[in-house]
Amino acid sequence: MRNYGVAALMILLATINGMAQQKISIKDNVESLEPTVTVDGMEEEVGKLDTSHDIILSCDPTLDNANIRFILTGEDPGDYSGQIQNNRIIGINTQPVLNLTVRADGYNDLVIAGIGASSESFEDNNRDANVRDESSSGKGYKKEVTAQQYLLNHYECSDLNFHDLRALLQSNRRYDSRRDEAYLILDDRGRLIGNMPVNLDQDDRVFIYIVVNEIESDLYDVEVVGGEYAPVDLQIRSYDLPSNIMETQSKIPGSWKVIRFERGPYTSDMVTFNIKKGIDDDVEVLSTYSLRINKLYHVAIGVSFISTELPYPDYDVFPLTDSTNTIRKINDSHRTMVTVNVIWYWWSTLKYFFPSNPLTRGRDIMKEPKFYERINPTFGVSLDKEYDENFFFGVNIEFARGGSVTFGTHYGKFKKLAYEEFVLGESVFRGSKENIILTDRWHSKPFIGITLDTRILSKIIPNI
Repeated sequence: MRNYGVAALMILLATINGMAQQKISIKDNVESLEPTVTVDGMEEEVGKLDTSHDIILSCDPTLDNANIRFILTGEDPGDYSGQIQNNRIIGINTQPVLNLTVRADGYNDLVIAGIGASSESFEDNNRDANVRDESSSGKGYKKEVTAQQYLLNHYECSDLNFHDLRALLQSNRRYDSRRDEAYLILDDRGRLIGNMPVNLDQDDRVFIYIVVNEIESDLYDVEVVGGEYAPVDLQIRSYDLPSNIMETQSKIPGSWKVIRFERGPYTSDMVTFNIKKGIDDDVEVLSTYSLRINKLYHVAIGVSFISTELPYPDYDVFPLTDSTNTIRKINDSHRTMVTVNVIWYWWSTLKYFFPSNPLTRGRDIMKEPKFYERINPTFGVSLDKEYDENFFFGVNIEFARGGSVTFGTHYGKFKKLAYEEFVLGESVFRGSKENIILTDRWHSKPFIGITLDTRILSKIIPNI
């Protein structure tokens, strides 16, 4: 009896040991969501998760109010019986490869693709289903492996000009503002793999990667509709590229191949790409994708409400004694003014010194600026009839989109008594106010204020 108990305990321990805890944690990376995949607390690739056992889904506490939704799909609709219960992917007996979409208010969708694609159970099932191609040196996958599976698990890039597509898929990143690059990744039917790139601007290039059958790679092309590069202030180089196919071979003949098209940049408001397949008169448009292009600005116009230490005094006659008068200043203190300013986005100008990509540069106001991009020099004049008598040189620091703190030096004109030896409030003056002789003087004093961007205001109040 004791032997039966020991045997049962060993079976239980073996079962528990074989059911390692699998967990996908979703974390808030400020600008986007990112996944962390672990098995028994050790980081693991998403493809190695075993979908025959439960997978725990968890989120950062910072996302508690983000209305998290999980959407589970298979490589082919209806080919699995999986479901999500209590933030847990319930184990699936058919061993499919799963795609998990995470949606949260205020974030782009996070697509975690190829869950279980390279697990041992999946490999065994594929081998049983004759998906593996053992006829070519025992490696490689035939067309039964989907384009997404190929990129995630079997694609090896041999061209240095190609981007790391596996990393792009796993991070779900489709736009790199530092490199001014956007990425579209498509399968052989022109369908999007992952997300669309967003928040492009006028100095960005678009790289379109298509995973195709090797023998059909010459049939694909990308047609550009409504896109042009035509900045009005600079001489430009021609960017009318031909099909510009750059490709890398997969290791096994008769399998997938990745082809690349490079397009852009564009200064038009929108650009549309038609993904085409065919030859001569037999050409089919597989899909169409449109991208919005943000404008770039070198300067901005702002309106400031400032307080300056440079007064603009007036002078009047006051009694000194019962029989004599003197002159005193009035309004000799801080004053408030409204100014109009030009704000120079100096940081983007530095990119002119990068000879590798001599395109027109500027500030994309639709992107959240980095700290150093929030600090910009400014020059302004008073918004009144004395605009040619008040000049403001300073620094503009953005604290929010469309709002800034401005401070610097106010260099302006003011009135001063023409009598050099006259002591205000002490010397005797024997005339009336009309007899006071004043002369112009220039001086500088500090100022500080709040600036509102007129471009932002014009979006709120269209008539501005």
